[in-house]
Amino acid sequence: MRALGLNCAANTIYLVTLEDGKILEDDPLRLGMPDLEAASTQLRAFISTFGSALIDLAVERIGLVLPESTYQTTYKQLADRAAAETLIRLSALEQQVRFERLTLLLLW
Repeated sequence: MRALGLNCAANTIYLVTLEDGKILEDDPLRLGMPDLEAASTQLRAFISTFGSALIDLAVERIGLVLPESTYQTTYKQLADRAAAETLIRLSALEQQVRFERLTLLLLW
């Protein structure tokens, strides 16, 4: 089974592809956060582009690694992170890819 693990940090989305639980890359792919104040057409384009990547990678599920319980940041960074995670989740929903929220202790 092919999966995509991801974590949203301050300005970056980190992605790693897994095949049967084994990481396929040495370094995670890094994407910039979408411009969450952009026009709705740009947000829709992010959802569509991310969905195309899910198809290209033949991903069957996504695991979003949640922040540690001691995670501290500004409201804006937290809001941006939550919004980016929501766009990714919407993309997964459109592509019918299973989406799970994971803690570091619960990684597949």
